[in-house]
Amino acid sequence: MKFANLKWVFLLSTIVLSGCATSSKIGLLSDGNLEGKSFSNVNRGEIVSGESCGHTHSLSQAFKNSIKGTEYDTVIDAEVESTTAVFVFGNCLKVTGYGVDSRKL
Repeated sequence: MKFANLKWVFLLSTIVLSGCATSSKIGLLSDGNLEGKSFSNVNRGEIVSGESCGHTHSLSQAFKNSIKGTEYDTVIDAEVESTTAVFVFGNCLKVTGYGVDSRKL
């Protein structure tokens, strides 16, 4: 009887904890006007981070969440982490990078 309960606990924990994560580097994400701008000697701002999770998640929403409430409209040297899970609410995209105000370029 105890062994049968242990099998169920193991099975449920495997289902809940299973999933995978991948990480990618992206040089630039921006919502600003970059026409004619140069990125040499860019003054990096603080590190910003945002995520988008659930059934409908997207890179653009994660980016918007990362710059929300800041003076930045661009993220450079961004790391994008994608996690998936068995259940939909565990699927996420997270963006982390340095904030930049493109008007100051």
